[in-house]
Amino acid sequence: MKLNLKRRKQNNRDKQEKQKKPRNIKIQAGSLRFKIIAYFTAAILFISLIMGLLAISISSRIVTEEAEKGMMALAEEAAIVTQGRIEEPQIVLATMAQMQELTGMNRFVQISALSRMIKHTNFISLAVLDAKEGEAHFVDGTTLDLSDMDFIQKALNGEFAVSEIVNIQISHEPVIMFAAPIVRNEQVAGALIGCSKISVLSDLTNDITYGETGHAYMIDNTGTVVAHKDINLVNNQWNPIKEVDAASSSTPSGESFIQIELESMAASFSEMIENRVGIGSYQLHGKEYMHAYAEVEGTNWIIAVAAEKDDVLSSLPSLTYSLGIVALAVLAAGIIFSFFIGSSFADPIENLTRILGRVADYDLTVDENSPVFKYMKRRDEVGKIAGALMKALES
Repeated sequence: MKLNLKRRKQNNRDKQEKQKKPRNIKIQAGSLRFKIIAYFTAAILFISLIMGLLAISISSRIVTEEAEKGMMALAEEAAIVTQGRIEEPQIVLATMAQMQELTGMNRFVQISALSRMIKHTNFISLAVLDAKEGEAHFVDGTTLDLSDMDFIQKALNGEFAVSEIVNIQISHEPVIMFAAPIVRNEQVAGALIGCSKISVLSDLTNDITYGETGHAYMIDNTGTVVAHKDINLVNNQWNPIKEVDAASSSTPSGESFIQIELESMAASFSEMIENRVGIGSYQLHGKEYMHAYAEVEGTNWIIAVAAEKDDVLSSLPSLTYSLGIVALAVLAAGIIFSFFIGSSFADPIENLTRILGRVADYDLTVDENSPVFKYMKRRDEVGKIAGALMKALES
């Protein structure tokens, strides 16, 4: 049997007509082309999904870490600024404490001098305390026993000191007091005390912002708020730790949303007191907040910079969206790539299958422009199959 390579006119006309028409590739379910494209698409989809999720996870971690570093740097800077602000009244008191009118330890002379000087300071009241007596004598005539307070003990030991928030008779609102030692004959003879409104600390923290919702606040080592944009929290000496402890001693019928947020704040404050420096989070008004905090040296205070988590991580949604677009683009490119790969594998098999089908029908003619001759030049399995087929037809 010999291979017939005749080119019939009708075949040529048919071929020319076919060449005029655009090639219409049909993908039938179950075909080799379909399987290759399906497998490649599934693999690319899986890889794109894994890589996309991994990229989003890594980018989220990087964005979060950078945001935390920024907040931490701001909190540490705020702590340094606060320390500097606290040193200002201490410097004023230290300068005044060296005046001869005060070192003479004559109470009447001291009160007279302080009454004259207070108008040139930012203190709401001044007082002197004799180390031998332990009572503080204020310029308005008020006398208070402050000898058992820690900041007084520090001052009598020769240190500059600042008190916790206290309520005393000289003011209708909580105050903080600063103390400087009065030295006479190289020995601490007493202490000079200056009282300031507690709002001075809030004025300081109110100058600190972060993003759209960020603010600063400050607590002491018991969890009491000493500075906040809501001055009522300061005046009421709000302490979530104490409120949770008080609530736990009762038997509520159920835990409310407010109670959950209160416990979140209490846990956050407790963490601040224990760690002194760090990053944390809490829930408030139905939103999650992030905060960075640092200790104010020389005091028992911890200052924190807080902001809504969505505000802190505001760049994350756009980054996630961009990564999603990239993943979809990669997937689309992969599908197109798999189509061409599938076609490159399937086309030779389909063409050879058609020739074998004609051979099965005893049609041994092969057009001289048949792609089988091109396949014979290939060195892969397709080339071997084409060569074997042509050899069989020629024999």
